[in-house]
Amino acid sequence: GGMAPPFWALRCCRCRLFQVQQVGAKRSGKWSCSVCGQRQALQKIYGQGSGPDCRHHVQKLNLLQGEAEEAIGWTPRYSV
Repeated sequence: GGMAPPFWALRCCRCRLFQVQQVGAKRSGKWSCSVCGQRQALQKIYGQGSGPDCRHHVQKLNLLQGEAEEAIGWTPRYSV
């Protein structure tokens, strides 16, 4: 077979999770979140490459994202 189509690391606008999507099916510029099912326009690509590359990248992004949100969520230093 030829080259496998590249993959993109995308982020859902609703559940905010990063995920891998195959580029071939995205000609319409729309995609559906594999986690929450939200259909949305393609806005930002956070990474691209082979499937395994993208999966690794997405795992890292979700990990960093989780840590960032945890850091924000667990530091209520100031009372409003």
